[in-house]
Amino acid sequence: MSIIPVSVSLLLLGCVFCGPQRELTIVVSSTNTFLDSAKVDSIFALNALDSKGQLVSKNITGIQEFPISLRADSTTYVYTYEGSKKTADTLTIFYEREFRYKGDCGFVVNANKPRDGRTHRSTFEKVEVRYGTYVAPNSWKVGAQDTSTGIYVEIK
Repeated sequence: MSIIPVSVSLLLLGCVFCGPQRELTIVVSSTNTFLDSAKVDSIFALNALDSKGQLVSKNITGIQEFPISLRADSTTYVYTYEGSKKTADTLTIFYEREFRYKGDCGFVVNANKPRDGRTHRSTFEKVEVRYGTYVAPNSWKVGAQDTSTGIYVEIK
């Protein structure tokens, strides 16, 4: 009896990271004492999903995550108040959309800091906007992992 050597090949396939797999969002936190004491009735993201606006929150405790529009280079959020003399505040965040073709993934999207330096417009006195990336620069390459933070907003 003869033994015929059998070779087994094991092919390991790497995972391709395609970038965000859902609607892009911003992270909003607040150290604003008015927001802490006021009763925020609702927060709408205008044009985030449709022309009427999307209800994104019924309260503003802690850190919130809000959708951004991919149809424009800005999204406006309207904060409405219950039982306050002040009826509403607005916060508009500016960004530049970047659509790129990435091999097996098709088109992927990112939102970057605007080149003109304009970051926001708001009725809140102090707003700070920091930009990370939704798709880490090396994640355009096969096998890279997403370590991005996206857009972070602090209302002070």
